[in-house]
Amino acid sequence: MRSGCPKLCALAVLLLASLFLACGAGNSGGSGGNGGASGSGGNGGTGGTSAAGGTTLAGGTTFSGGAIGSGGKTGLGGSANPGGTTAPGGTTAPGGMTSTGGKASGGMTVMGGSSGTGGRTGSGGSTSTGGTTASGGSISTGGTTASTNPGGRTGSGGSTSTGGTSSGGTGTGGTTAAGGTTATVDCTDASTKTYNFTKQYEDGSIAVTGSTKTYYTMTNWWHKFGGQTVTINGLSMKLGNPQSASVPASDGDPMGFPSIFIGTYQNKATVGSNLPKKVSDIASVPTIFNTNSSSVDTSNLNATYDVWFTATSAPLSSTMANNPGKGGAYLMVWLFKPEQRQPRGGSGQATGASPNYPATTVSGVPGKWDVWVDPSDPLCISYVASDPIDGLTFDLNNFIQDSVTKQYGITTSMYLSIIFAGFEVWAGGDGLQCKQFCARVN
Repeated sequence: MRSGCPKLCALAVLLLASLFLACGAGNSGGSGGNGGASGSGGNGGTGGTSAAGGTTLAGGTTFSGGAIGSGGKTGLGGSANPGGTTAPGGTTAPGGMTSTGGKASGGMTVMGGSSGTGGRTGSGGSTSTGGTTASGGSISTGGTTASTNPGGRTGSGGSTSTGGTSSGGTGTGGTTAAGGTTATVDCTDASTKTYNFTKQYEDGSIAVTGSTKTYYTMTNWWHKFGGQTVTINGLSMKLGNPQSASVPASDGDPMGFPSIFIGTYQNKATVGSNLPKKVSDIASVPTIFNTNSSSVDTSNLNATYDVWFTATSAPLSSTMANNPGKGGAYLMVWLFKPEQRQPRGGSGQATGASPNYPATTVSGVPGKWDVWVDPSDPLCISYVASDPIDGLTFDLNNFIQDSVTKQYGITTSMYLSIIFAGFEVWAGGDGLQCKQFCARVN
């Protein structure tokens, strides 16, 4: 199966794929309908037809969303993460020798936030003569002003705290920090299930510890398989590409889309997903998706949510249901955009060289987001982080409601059907990890 909202950047490839452009379908194949989640390729995925031993064919006849550009040399932010590993924060705050604003987990627990010891509680802040003016003292971003610092909200934890030199909430650590938001979400699912996948199409259920809830995982190397591996450890996933398999720069289709998901897809139904759920009835969708992308590569792969909406409440249980169907939609959330790869849609050129709505804000979500819209049926809406991030801890309903309010195409009468999180890989990715995934629909 392929899904996603990709589009070729190379005109020649675009013309070749134009008869097959869709926002998120593909082939699944394999013993478990292993189309996987959302490989954002364009023309019909080869996963289904080439699945070894698979009982289900998907995606050959329905394609997902086009390709995603023609190449991808350097990611937007990739390994250079000023808000992450280099935040000088508390360790250099002259006013607070015990300030831990930089090392504290500014990402998930906002240790560098309102309670950061490098801020108001820093021993050098309140007691040293330089405390009142030191960046580690009363004006330290690890202290009283962390709550307004974008870095505080988006830092991925200890090493990404924005205390220290970027005082007063103006530090750039937040917008470029690798590591998501500090929002507290009610999603604590964990598992001890393990898999070591070495084939093109493999899949399996992931039971949540202490609960009847389950997730599902698929390898889904639908376009090209060259020895890639997928290791599942609970609700984390690690990719291997020891043979350096890749597709040419001119090929808009990724090799595949290994993923973890909740919902019902190709006769694989998870337990306790509360899906499908009518958009008008959604209260919240707390979710976590954290990766190590910036330390591995962002030039020829992406990390993305692929969220499917259907026109009716019927689950996509058919083995041939490898797109949301007529009247449905895809909503994707890319944590970063590889250079020369892009989602479908766009404006400015026939190939869609720029987003329809650049640098937008989404209520409740930090940072700026470039929005690409393809009105094809099923339509495709892609939110791409303007500044690369490694993860998000947030309410997915913020994106859903943003797309409804701004009339991008998703409506309150549609049904949220599946939530995938995974990687589209054109090349590289050896050692790439989804360190944590969790999703809950209320």
